Amino acid sequence: MGEAANTRTLLLDDQTLDYELHRGDTSFVVTLPKISLVDRFTFINEKAELNGRVQVSVSNARPATNDYGWQSAGRDVRITGQRFINVPLTGLEAKYVRINFHVDRDGTIAGIGLYGRKTLQSFSEQRKRIKETGLTVGYVEPTNRGYDGLHYNFANLYAKARVVHVSSGSSPLAQRMIDDDPATSFEFAAEDEHPTIVVELADSERLRRISAIYEMQAGKLDVYLLERLPGNVADLNFDQLHPVLTLTDENGSGKAAADFNPMGARYVALRWTPLGGFSRHRTFKMCEIGAFSDNSNTLFAWVDLPEGFATTSIVNELPPGPPVVIPVSQ
Repeated sequence: MGEAANTRTLLLDDQTLDYELHRGDTSFVVTLPKISLVDRFTFINEKAELNGRVQVSVSNARPATNDYGWQSAGRDVRITGQRFINVPLTGLEAKYVRINFHVDRDGTIAGIGLYGRKTLQSFSEQRKRIKETGLTVGYVEPTNRGYDGLHYNFANLYAKARVVHVSSGSSPLAQRMIDDDPATSFEFAAEDEHPTIVVELADSERLRRISAIYEMQAGKLDVYLLERLPGNVADLNFDQLHPVLTLTDENGSGKAAADFNPMGARYVALRWTPLGGFSRHRTFKMCEIGAFSDNSNTLFAWVDLPEGFATTSIVNELPPGPPVVIPVSQ
């Protein structure tokens, strides 16, 4: 896979896909579908050894990368051992966003996210029905067919999914696992030996990939795909069900993802089992869940997108073409 294709993974909805940053300066220019308010930039720092700083600047007209036309959107933020980096911005309007990393020690990043405040105009636009003439779901045009479908996460609030069951913890907070922001997590009770989540999709979908971002600890994640649930979800007996796949994280990387033969499902269930034995002194936190299809050109009617505009860009409406992430220097 080439460098450009690797860069594009940063904008896909599968936040387990990463990009390596080398020592020195690396700049990306993100093109948004329209001028929008941006007030937060996030990314996942996948290696504690990554060290340096990040600075974000914006422009309404496309200047050269090192041109003075860029306006700083906030102070430089140091990158330390923290896994989820949140960069507060000053709420400026932008069509183009330049993200500059100055890295002192190599590392990898994933899950770039740009967030902003909605306007009355954006709410109005979201309520318009999307015509079927030539519109596609994707914000990124993958150059590798392996990425088809990874630009739309069916297990997400913007896709009208919802968490219908958790085995423990505060149920009202369960939607944090599908809010498109990996920095928000859901914590299960310490006495829960098998933390379990059941996500209901808006419709039955043909799925072919599941991903998850969670607290960095060793364990295995059993994935179940179901078309229907019993009247009481708590009556599900997972010991009698066969998982579609089991993802084992022996090193405690805090992420897991895998492809499988496409199959239809309305519900996605995840069940975690810690490696090395159960401990009542440690809880488990799930950050973000992804469910992806092998269909790359499905049409959707989007209404009431959440405040976080996916990992791709600030999306106030379905764009006619994909935004572009351009690796400028490395």
